[in-house]
Amino acid sequence: MVLVYVICKQEHQTLAKPNLSFKSIRNEVFQHLVYQIYHYSKFVHSMQVKIDTKEKFHVITPIEPILSATMTDGIKVALLPFLQNDVKNIVLDMKAVTALDAAAAEQILQIQRDFYEANASFVSCCVSESVEAFLADNELLELLNVAPTQSEAADIVQMEEIERELMDDDVLE
Repeated sequence: MVLVYVICKQEHQTLAKPNLSFKSIRNEVFQHLVYQIYHYSKFVHSMQVKIDTKEKFHVITPIEPILSATMTDGIKVALLPFLQNDVKNIVLDMKAVTALDAAAAEQILQIQRDFYEANASFVSCCVSESVEAFLADNELLELLNVAPTQSEAADIVQMEEIERELMDDDVLE
């Protein structure tokens, strides 16, 4: 299932407008996500994000070409609820992103840390050359879990899932 939504904040009113009607969203995870975004998001710029659910992870694709820190706050609001779900791994597909600021890059790094602290994977993929150069110049590229393609990001998630399962089995023995 793919869900595209727009998140925006007017002066004193926060709105989330799903492109799909609430009744057409059958998956409770997405209903909960839309509810949380509608009631709790607090950021300034509007942002469109595509969410595609796979078996072991969710692919989050920002549609905006430029990510600012306030926009990544929106991504954080949208992503952290996934940590409460059975499928909590995230692949951040940045194919449409051509630029981001330092604060946005730091925020993505913090989101990645939050996921790994909760025993979930967070992999960025399809990073443009300009974004990759920016991350390298700011010494963030080595800290982020980045894969060249979505397929390779999926492989990383699968490997980390297997690693977590093996570590859980070792703890039980």
